[in-house]
Amino acid sequence: MYRQTIYKAPINTPRGVQFLMGCTFFCSLFWAVCKEFFPIFSSHYLVELFALTPRCLSRGYLWQLALYGFVQPLWGQISLHYLIDLAFKLYLVWSIGCSLCELRGERSLLAFYFSGTAICGILHASLLYFIPNSLPFMGAHSSVYILLFAWMMLNPYGKIYLFFSIPLNTVLLIVGFWICHLFLSLIQGDFSALFAYFSAGAYGYLYTVCCYKVLSPFPKLYSFERRAQEVVDLLRRPKKGKVYDFQTGKELSKDELFMDTMLAKITKFGEESLTKEERRRMKEISKRSFPS
Repeated sequence: MYRQTIYKAPINTPRGVQFLMGCTFFCSLFWAVCKEFFPIFSSHYLVELFALTPRCLSRGYLWQLALYGFVQPLWGQISLHYLIDLAFKLYLVWSIGCSLCELRGERSLLAFYFSGTAICGILHASLLYFIPNSLPFMGAHSSVYILLFAWMMLNPYGKIYLFFSIPLNTVLLIVGFWICHLFLSLIQGDFSALFAYFSAGAYGYLYTVCCYKVLSPFPKLYSFERRAQEVVDLLRRPKKGKVYDFQTGKELSKDELFMDTMLAKITKFGEESLTKEERRRMKEISKRSFPS
C-alpha cells in the first residue's frame, strides 16, 4: 500500500514561473479591460492580437501561437466567476510550475510550456481550416492541462483534496476532469474545444514520457512508452558534453543519472510517487552496485 503524499507549497517562486504567471495575468487583464470599456474599438484588434486564427497566421501573425495560451477570454462583463477562474488558473501555474522547476529546472519548464503551447496551437489552427464558420480560439486551459499531465506523470500516487475534504488520487482526479471536458465538448458539438483538450493532454503525456524518461502509472502502456523512448534516443544526436561528479571527478553513467533523478523525485513528492517500473529499475541498479 502507498502512503499519502503531502504536497508542500513552494517557499520561493522561480523567475520562470513568475514570468508565466505575469504574462497570464496581464494579458487576461488587458483583454478584460478593453472588452469592458472599449468594446467597439477593441474587438477586432484583440482577436488579431491574442486569438488563434488561421487567416492571421497565414499573414505572419506568429505571435498568436504564444499569446493565445496566456489569455483567459472574457466575452461578457467582468464578474466574480471570471476573476475566480483566472485566480485558479494562476494558482495551478504557480504550484505545478514550481514543482516542475524543482525537478527539472526553469529552462526545462519554459521549453516544455512554450513548445507545448506552440505545437498544440499549430495543430489547432490546422484543424480550424476544416471547420466551417469556426470562431477564433484562445484560452489558458490548454496550457494548464499540459502542466497538469506532466505533474500527474511525475507524481502519480499523490493525493489532492477535492473541496479541501475529499482525498482523491492525482491520476483519478486529473484524468477524470480531462475525460469530462472531452465528453462535454463532444456532446455539445464543440470540436474545437474537444481537440484542444485532447492535444494538450496528449502532448503533456508524450513529452513527459519521451523527454523526461518517466513511465506512466498505467502498466498496459509500458511497452509503448519504452518503444517511444527508444525511438527518441535513436533520433537524438550524441551529446558532446558529459556529466561528471564534482567530488570524484568521474563521469556519471546513465544509471547514476537515473538514480539522481529518482532521488530528486522522492525528495519532492515522497517515495510513494515512484511507479512500479521505476522501483524495479532502482532495485536492479542497487543490486548491481552493491551485490550481496
